[in-house]
Amino acid sequence: GEQWYGDHPRAWAPARWNGGDARAPATWAAVAAYGGYNSEAPVSYNYGVDVNYQDGNVTANGQNVGTAEEYGQQASDLAQTGAAAQPPADDEWLPLGVYAMVKNEQQHPHLIMQMAINKQGVLRGNYTDEVSGNTQPIQGSVDNTTQRAAWTVGDNTQTVMEAGLSDLTKNETPALIHKNGTTDHWLLVRLQQQSSEAGASLPETNQP
Repeated sequence: GEQWYGDHPRAWAPARWNGGDARAPATWAAVAAYGGYNSEAPVSYNYGVDVNYQDGNVTANGQNVGTAEEYGQQASDLAQTGAAAQPPADDEWLPLGVYAMVKNEQQHPHLIMQMAINKQGVLRGNYTDEVSGNTQPIQGSVDNTTQRAAWTVGDNTQTVMEAGLSDLTKNETPALIHKNGTTDHWLLVRLQQQSSEAGASLPETNQP
């Protein structure tokens, strides 16, 4: 909301948004229509189900997509492509929503991400550690063919996060974090806007 942006003057904020627009949840139909993706063919990245690591290789939806090292490098390249992009200051952005990052559903969330996408598939947003109060910008991009989204936080290019674009429109989605040659599983849980700008809550259902 407007108060949050006032308290975080260095946060990324698109020129065309009103204060509460960041929390607007996007549906897959809306994202597909906005970015020109096939709305009837969302690509899921349910890690451990649709994407699997085995014997040093990675398969995505049954297709071999390279070694684990290559797969991590693909995510890094995708994130850096978005970071290098320079959209105009008055560019149009579609909010994807606000998410808590947790290792499991029982963990109290304190890592919060807000993300948005433009029509070219560039990702921007903010990453906030609510314990320290530190907010850093998110930058990344989406592969228009594979619908794979990858991003980094602040100046840290060694840690790369990724998820499926269509999965980011659900109430919960798995995410991967690549760091120093290792890969870790996290869960992104969409935060729902309450009637007051003062707070937010986790969704009451796990369904998209």
